[in-house]
Parts: sequence; C-alpha cells; structure tokens
Amino acid sequence: TTTTSLVGEIFKTANIKSKVVGNIGVGMLWEIFNSDEETVNIIEVSSFQLHNIEKFKPFIASIGNITPDHIDWHGSFENYIEDKLKIFKNMDKNGNLILNIDDEILNKINVENTNVTTISLKNKKADFYLSENNFYHNDKRLFSMKDLKILGRHNAQNVLISLAICYNYGIIIDTIIFACKNFGGVEHRIEFVRELNGIKFYNDSKGTNVDSTIKAIEALEKPIILIVGGYDKNVDFNPLFESFNGKVKTLILVGDTKYKFYDSAKKNGFENNIIVNDYREVVEKCFEIAESGDNVLLSPASASWDMFKSYEERGNLFKKLVNEL
Repeated sequence: TTTTSLVGEIFKTANIKSKVVGNIGVGMLWEIFNSDEETVNIIEVSSFQLHNIEKFKPFIASIGNITPDHIDWHGSFENYIEDKLKIFKNMDKNGNLILNIDDEILNKINVENTNVTTISLKNKKADFYLSENNFYHNDKRLFSMKDLKILGRHNAQNVLISLAICYNYGIIIDTIIFACKNFGGVEHRIEFVRELNGIKFYNDSKGTNVDSTIKAIEALEKPIILIVGGYDKNVDFNPLFESFNGKVKTLILVGDTKYKFYDSAKKNGFENNIIVNDYREVVEKCFEIAESGDNVLLSPASASWDMFKSYEERGNLFKKLVNEL
C-alpha cells in the first residue's frame, strides 16, 4: 500500500493523469472501465485477484517480497507463491518487471517474457539499491534515507520499488526524488496517533501479516508494547517472536488469534502477555501499564475480519479510543 501510494504521489507530482486503485480501497474494475486512454491506472493487486487472471497484462509490475500469507484461502504456501507470480504471466518485452532480489524466492525465479529491473537493500549489483543509507541508481547516488519523512528500513524498499517503477515509466529522476522526499506516508501504516504523558501511540492496522509487523517493530525504538491478534489466516507466528530482539516488553493479545499468539509466545519464552476482549480494553490496558518513553504499537499480524469489516475500521477505532484518553 505504501508503494502504491508513493507511486501515485510521484505521478501526481509529475502532472501525469493517473488513478490509484485496487486493493488500496478503490474498486479497480469500475475505475478502469471509466478511465480514458490518457489515464494511467496504478493498481494494487491482491493474491486473490491474481488467482483468477487470464488476460491481465500490466505495462510495469512489481513484487516486493513473498512471505507466508492467506494460507487459509490458497491452501498452501506453494499455491500462494504461484498466484503471486501470475502478475507477470502475460507481460511481454515492452513491459518491465521490478523484482526485489533480496527475497530468497524472487531471486530464484526465471523471467524470460519481459524485461527485469532489480532492487536491493544490500546488493550493489541491483539496478536500484541502498548503500550506507543512501539510494543509488546504477552506482549514482540519488539521496539519503535521512531525507525521507517516512519511518523504517522497510520503507527504503518501498522507495526503491517506486523509483524503479517511475524511472521505467519515463518520469524525470529529479521529479521522482522530490516526490519521495515529500511523501508523508499512508494512513494505518506505522501512523503516529498522539503522545500522552511521554507515551507514543502508533497505528499500524495495515500490518495484517507477520512480515509487516516485524517491519513495524524494526521501525520503532524500544521499549514497545505490541498489540496483536485478529482473524486467523493459518500462518506461523513463531518468526514474529524471533524478531523481538529485546524491543518488545509486553504483548497485548486480542481477537480470534489471541490464544494462538499466547501459545507461540510461551513456546518462544516470552512471558509478558496480557489477553483482552475488545479494543476499548486494549487501549485502556496499554495506557495503564505504559511508562513515559514507551511506544504503544498496534500491528496485529492478523487480518481484521474477526471483529471488523476492514483494517481501516480497526485502525480508526484504535485512533478514536487513543484520542479519547
């Protein structure tokens, strides 16, 4: 979602007529059918949508990473991978596929039907890469991570993908850089809510899988009170605990997966777990136990469908309750 929004912002800055649609919250088919030939459709496509594609053919496509998600729907991780990779199924030599070669799965795939542009957070052989917190294109320094308004090393990956997409579309590099530096992030993605009595509250309701929550933890300083739990997508939560590195002091557990999280926490030797029943209790308990200097982070590592219609509804309720403290 952050990448999609940033690409949309870059196109807007470049004065290119465009629409940001798809899994970001705006119905894709209706918007595309009602677009003229001059409009560029910037689409966030889900694995569910890719599962059934036949003729879908993007001009430029990107895959940031592949980690276990939606296993309950796809049936297996292998099926999920197969559907994710369908994004470039119908592309040809006129197009361009942006690949993150840091990802173990993406680094191994063989792409023959279209052009490939690579991005990396560590490999200087990539077309766009990060080195010592600076962004590069073909060994030419572009700007620094310190110039960005958005938090977290994972956002460096979002920026690299956006750079590659927009450069391949033909947007002037200075325009791309200007838009990246001025991009303020997206709602529900490590969104700062407020500070109260030295306690900072962050809304990362868009963190609906383990990988997203790991990246949110990495983006914040310790100590963190982490709120997790929601709809069960039948994924393994153990990797989440391996990422704590002493940063998370307390887990607040809510939703359908709260007991699954509790069991995983115990298995991984994490003992400071508090089970609650609803989001009012979540916020009240966090404020009760938090101390000045703590970061309270809602990043559920689970979908919202057990208690809410969407992650937006979940995030909005969290923000409302925090602002009522």
